[in-house]
Amino acid sequence: MPNYKLYYFPLKGRGEVIRLLFHYAGVEFEDIRVSFKDWPSMKNDMPYKQMPVLEVDGVKLSQSAAIGRYVARELGLMGKTSLEGAKADEIGEAVHDVMMKLPWTETNEEEKKKLMQTALNEGIPPMLKLLETRLDGDYFLSQASSADIVFAGCADYLQSLKSDILDDTPRLAALKDRIFSNPGVAKYVAGRPKTDM
Repeated sequence: MPNYKLYYFPLKGRGEVIRLLFHYAGVEFEDIRVSFKDWPSMKNDMPYKQMPVLEVDGVKLSQSAAIGRYVARELGLMGKTSLEGAKADEIGEAVHDVMMKLPWTETNEEEKKKLMQTALNEGIPPMLKLLETRLDGDYFLSQASSADIVFAGCADYLQSLKSDILDDTPRLAALKDRIFSNPGVAKYVAGRPKTDM
């Protein structure tokens, strides 16, 4: 088994899905949470001067989506066929589209609040309904995969912003609960640091 080290800030952000993949599969990795104070001294050691970065036996891999796909493939979470792998990627991209509805770059706090409410109440719910139609039974593929874990990470964050956001998509809500009841994920979530994002 390779030696895995994940470098990311002490928050969920772009590192959380990668953490969830490892915990879901029950595979050990070193979760290195780099403080904002320490980051400037480490920045030049990272491939693109950003995080997350996954180090695999001394080789550093950057870009969160690439890391997530690599980890999912290594852990057997990309489906049974290349077509299922493509579907897992498709769901991941659709979830990314959902998250991009949030006003990440807005700096005016009043405007950000308005845009957030619009996204959570108008922009995102129809996208979630479309995602729900992509379920194949209990999961997006014929078995649990990265698609489900990526969605569950997204749903966890969305529910922290609007607790009832999955009420109109009960099958998605059940999927999120199914992933979060996995023993490795449940143990991690129970003890993970509390962060806003």
